[in-house]
Amino acid sequence: MSLDIDVVAYPYQKGVTGMNMDISQRKFIRLEEVSEKTTLTVGDVKDAIECGQLTLNAFVDLQKLGAISTDGATVSVEAVFDYRGMVKLPKKVSMDQQFTGRNLTLNSCYILEVGNVSNWQSVNSVFGNLEPLKLGFSLDKSAIPSKPFGAYTRLQSRPTAENVAGKFFNSLADNFTDFISEEAKQKCRSDFPVDNTHVLTNEAVQVEVERLRLDLDEIEAVFKGSVSSKKQDRRSLKTLPQVITHPIEQIVYRVLSVDNNAKPKQIWEQIRKDVDNVGRNRKFDIDNLIDSMDADNLTWFGKGVNSVNEMGYDAFRKTIVYRARKFLGQQT
Repeated sequence: MSLDIDVVAYPYQKGVTGMNMDISQRKFIRLEEVSEKTTLTVGDVKDAIECGQLTLNAFVDLQKLGAISTDGATVSVEAVFDYRGMVKLPKKVSMDQQFTGRNLTLNSCYILEVGNVSNWQSVNSVFGNLEPLKLGFSLDKSAIPSKPFGAYTRLQSRPTAENVAGKFFNSLADNFTDFISEEAKQKCRSDFPVDNTHVLTNEAVQVEVERLRLDLDEIEAVFKGSVSSKKQDRRSLKTLPQVITHPIEQIVYRVLSVDNNAKPKQIWEQIRKDVDNVGRNRKFDIDNLIDSMDADNLTWFGKGVNSVNEMGYDAFRKTIVYRARKFLGQQT
């Protein structure tokens, strides 16, 4: 039996206990946060998903999942459990979702936050006696694995065709005595005996687009330096000397922290480009203070509700850039 997920290489491991994931650092981001958290564009990441280089993740809250165990070519269910946390999606599901942009159907997934697994039970304790006709399963309750593992998304117990047919024809024989001969009733009962057999099946679940996430570690592995360099940039840009109080000087200081050889006109243009970058977080004017800026003047919001200040390029060049460069020199 084949799985629609790249987890067969990561089978369930017996005899180890679960561990909680450190949630103090946000590992997963939304697609619209890519430009803020990395040096990439949304288009770069979408292309990587469509080509199979990156896979999507999703936040789910599911009950009666099935832990997948593999032994050579044999795939079976090791245990039944509930889970609220992040899962990795199959590569094909990730690729298809990027082309459609719609909610997706999920049959199997990869459990990432093992510490969020709960109600870990054996298959028989949840569903009773079953026949291993569709999905094989283990009879024993085993320990929760300590590492991520594959899982079916929703296990259910279904009656077999023989079960349904037996109940139907026996009900026919019992309730239509005036229309069916005794011989016909006996034949119904002998050909279709009462059979209470149930089998284990897996059902698909729906995952909304709003639940989809990207793994920053995976992005960094595919696009080397795209995450780490962005983190370094943000640290350096936000670290300001305590003596800088003028908001425009703070912005200029951030520009000089990236390019300390920039000339006043180059600094002005970099800030202007930053301000014109509509729809994305500003890199230098991180507090969105500047309201407008052209080749000669800029206006910014002050501390008061209706406070708007204006500055020309000459004052910017002679005073603001000079002082910010001086502060930068004191820090190096």
